[in-house]
Amino acid sequence: MSKTPTSMNINILLVIIIYPLAGSGTEAPLDNTTMDISSQRFRSEFLQEWHSSQDAPYFDPSTPRNITGLVGHPVRLLCRVKNLQNRTVSWVRHRDIHLLTVGRYTYTSDQRFEAQHKPRSEEWALRIRSPQRRDSGQYECQISTTPPIGHPVFLNIVEPETTISSGAELFIQSGSTINLTCTVRHTPEPPTSITWTHGDQNMSYQELLYALTG
Repeated sequence: MSKTPTSMNINILLVIIIYPLAGSGTEAPLDNTTMDISSQRFRSEFLQEWHSSQDAPYFDPSTPRNITGLVGHPVRLLCRVKNLQNRTVSWVRHRDIHLLTVGRYTYTSDQRFEAQHKPRSEEWALRIRSPQRRDSGQYECQISTTPPIGHPVFLNIVEPETTISSGAELFIQSGSTINLTCTVRHTPEPPTSITWTHGDQNMSYQELLYALTG
């Protein structure tokens, strides 16, 4: 005796959640303990305690210390120096204690790094073209006092990622509603389009509905 095929009636609800990326030059949440320990170790090995005087240069404390950037997108680390006088400003990478810039000059063979400074400006920037995950870590803006003083900046380079909150497998009954939530993280701006896939095929919203209910 043949069985009559039973049609499935499934309602599909697709939800997309987007978490924007803190853009280049903005602060992002970070574990302060990691930065503080790294800064203390650097100072204990390569810097000495410096006692400020009335005419000594100093850093603008409002300058961001935590920067989040996106893989492949230029990122800019910034420090502002007050009362610099005839001293110079340098950028150092903590990972390998590598001198990257001195004043407006770049001191590294890696052409992705660039010193940026406008004459008579208090801003001294380190620009990284096409940053990669390996560029994450602590950097320091230093003033050539004796001994030098520094302003640490922690850089975190991330990649956009998507996840479906329902998990890898979902079991439902015929006639019930499916809620598929796609979460997009680490994106500088909302994506212009979202593509859903069924198996190995890219599908539009209507095609996905038909594939799951047909």
